Amino acid sequence: MAKRKKPKKQKPHTASLLSQEQQTKLTTLLKDVKNLSNANVTEQIASPELAQAFVERLPTQDPEAIPALLAVKEAFPQKNVQKAIKKTI
Repeated sequence: MAKRKKPKKQKPHTASLLSQEQQTKLTTLLKDVKNLSNANVTEQIASPELAQAFVERLPTQDPEAIPALLAVKEAFPQKNVQKAIKKTI
């Protein structure tokens, strides 16, 4: 008889781990993607968790998404943020 594999535990979605204030900030950032630049990315996105949630929810069909992704990639070297960027691309 074959051994049964244990089901993998799913990690909670990063957006659900954000506070209410961070969720409202995320919603505002997603509406104004074109205002995000290399100069103000750290002012707009305060934490790596918020950056990861932003990248995961960023609409990829938007032409402004690529410069925003590049700005986030340069500003946040954390592994989870870089991984989210690679998945989005």
